[in-house]
Amino acid sequence: MKRTCTTAVLALLTVLIPWPAHANSETNYGIFGGTSLSHISIAEDKSDTRIGQLVGFLVDVPVLGLLRFAPEVAFIQKGGKYDEGTLAIDWLEIPLLFKLELTNKRFRPFVIAGPALGIRIYVARHLNDGSSAEISEAVIDNKNDLSYQVGAGIQFDPNPDFGIFIIGRYTESLVNMGGEALTTANKKLTNSGFYISLGVS
Repeated sequence: MKRTCTTAVLALLTVLIPWPAHANSETNYGIFGGTSLSHISIAEDKSDTRIGQLVGFLVDVPVLGLLRFAPEVAFIQKGGKYDEGTLAIDWLEIPLLFKLELTNKRFRPFVIAGPALGIRIYVARHLNDGSSAEISEAVIDNKNDLSYQVGAGIQFDPNPDFGIFIIGRYTESLVNMGGEALTTANKKLTNSGFYISLGVS
């Protein structure tokens, strides 16, 4: 019985602890780039999708077993598209993500989730005729955002010093970005969408 319990404990540790052969027990650093597919919601009205770009840097820190903490800093183009043009809202985002790897092998699927802080660095309307127009603070006032992100990805480590990963995630604002004109009309403006990114670490 004692030998059986010892064997079971060792088997459990083998599953839960990421062994260092693939460097996933160490702190890793990476860069990534990709595409954002976002839209704006004002009350019940939703814009068409704006296709933008994203680029960023991440740190991947082991926490316990297969659980890791993976904060990022990223520039992301978000907003929405309308018949007359595009509402562009670009952000510096700081996602504070937890990452759960589903195996400790060189080919590792994983899931991510966590909050993201956003700092607005650009907002404008780009009309179809090529002109641009500023957005009144009465429409979009909030320069900071708090959102959540959930997603999944796959990491492949050809060797202990190099890895490739791809991530798909969904994000949605938790705060109202609308200004006084929308607030007075009891309308809430939020941004949501999907990110697809490819990176190396």
